Amino acid sequence: MRNASSLDVLPLSALLGRIAFLFPKRFAEWTGRSGPAVRLLFLLEQREEVSQAEIERDFAVDGATVTRLAKQLEAEGLIQRAPHPEDNRFTVVRLTAAGRQALAEIRAQVPAFEEAVFAGIAPEDLSRCRAVLDRIRQNLTALRPPQHTSA
Repeated sequence: MRNASSLDVLPLSALLGRIAFLFPKRFAEWTGRSGPAVRLLFLLEQREEVSQAEIERDFAVDGATVTRLAKQLEAEGLIQRAPHPEDNRFTVVRLTAAGRQALAEIRAQVPAFEEAVFAGIAPEDLSRCRAVLDRIRQNLTALRPPQHTSA
């Protein structure tokens, strides 16, 4: 009889939570950049310019956290910060050429990282896993809390 590992008795949602925590942590260690920094660089690649207030909402963090991250990346020359052209109460951020280069270097590390993470897993299992995870994402996106009635 096989001994059950602690992962065998975890609810599936807890296992997914651990993976969701570990994946970006290990990727940050792999690339030498923090998870939030990598996430912000990818966000700025998708949108030309983003206000720090939008980043707060997208990342679900407070303004001080976004400001610290933005100042750090600005000091490294990866982003540029400027007052919003129409409302100087807001600050907007955009990638610099150095930021685009850093992002290209990060992106180049993805295949080796994924190869290490998915080592020993058959391609058909990964394909099925992708389909299942996508379905879970769809279900979570559509999920609404139950209506509670007071007694």
